[in-house]
Amino acid sequence: MILKRKGLTRREALGAAAASLFAAGAAAQAGRDPKLAARRPAPDFHGLKVGLASYSTRELSVDETIACCRRVAIRYITIKDIHLKMSSTPDERQAFRNKFREAGIEIVGGGVIYLKTEAEVRPAFEYVRDLGANTAVIGISAGMVPALEKVIKDFDIRAAIHNHGPEDRLGAYSPLDIMPWINGADKKIGLCLDVGHTFRCGQEPSEVALKCASRLYDVHNKDLAEAAVKTRGVPIGQGVIDSVRFLKTLVKLKFPYHVALEYEVDGKNPVPGIAESIGFERGVLAAL
Repeated sequence: MILKRKGLTRREALGAAAASLFAAGAAAQAGRDPKLAARRPAPDFHGLKVGLASYSTRELSVDETIACCRRVAIRYITIKDIHLKMSSTPDERQAFRNKFREAGIEIVGGGVIYLKTEAEVRPAFEYVRDLGANTAVIGISAGMVPALEKVIKDFDIRAAIHNHGPEDRLGAYSPLDIMPWINGADKKIGLCLDVGHTFRCGQEPSEVALKCASRLYDVHNKDLAEAAVKTRGVPIGQGVIDSVRFLKTLVKLKFPYHVALEYEVDGKNPVPGIAESIGFERGVLAAL
């Protein structure tokens, strides 16, 4: 495999966000002016839309998912149908949307939604539209792209095809494998780059993001314990993926779409790992 994690260590990244506060605090002690201790306001996450894929909280309730988001100051979320069934009514979707909005959380996507037939496409886009989201994160085969094109013209929604690594039965191994499917297709059809699955294909996620930037509409960010096809997830910053480089790449691209943490381990107790991951991302981006 490739990839040794470079750049800031986890300790350096988390410490960077606090370093300026320490210096300001020391100055405040000297001058006895509490205003000197306040950090300079800056865009959270360096302007990236860092949030959560609700698959991360798949074993938690909707209320527990909202509480998790509020605890770690997450303002964006992609909803998996575990938390709201695809068969839900428009009224149920509106109530669900309002519940998150009242908590200060914006639903920006739905998925991953797996589509096998043309008949499934329109209901999926209606589901995403009713949630108030603008991106449908989907799992499809290459043969479904024409059916997707027929429907997507009727919606102000992007489709982001998700890759699932070496075992993907649909052939969507990495974003580089999906790109030829969508050449010449409607520009609203693009990619969701899953960082972990891309890495397991032996590819550097940052380089893939740069190559696919023109059609990159969503990210599922994560970290892995080992540089191997078969491995396990860990909080971002604890594994072998160069997460610092990846975040810097998104900043360089001025990436305007959702950067969703997908924390796939500790299903019954994911909040600590989610908090660690979000804290690491916040620390890295605060240091830029």
